[in-house]
Amino acid sequence: MTVRRRVRDLTLRVYEERLARSLDRTRLPRHIGVIHDGHRRHARAEGLPDYTASYEAGMDKFVQFLGWCDEFAIPHVTCWLLSKENLERPSAELEPYFDVLVDLFDRLPGEVREGTGFTVMGSLDLLPDRLRSAAGRLADRC
Repeated sequence: MTVRRRVRDLTLRVYEERLARSLDRTRLPRHIGVIHDGHRRHARAEGLPDYTASYEAGMDKFVQFLGWCDEFAIPHVTCWLLSKENLERPSAELEPYFDVLVDLFDRLPGEVREGTGFTVMGSLDLLPDRLRSAAGRLADRC
């Protein structure tokens, strides 16, 4: 890890802690909606070798976000992971994303507080079998 990245990470951590202390927890939302977007832009901006690395970074950030929601007792999160329009993207972009989503669905129960529920909704019939199966496993374990 470069010195610049360490300084950035430390600065961000201090900022996050200061921001968290300043929040009025009685005024926090009860529901937050999140749209995953910008993976390709992130990959280009960070000089990542491929989309998979960017998708993984996005999912890691999502898990971190869920931790923040838990920390601040935000009971409901809706996450939009994929639109029907996205399914029209080239296979070279979609297949790595599907792989990363399968991994995310398999690891989420161990990453969030016990008792957290997950519902996967949408046109699941349009998804590949491996992704539908992972979504089903996630729903069964939570």
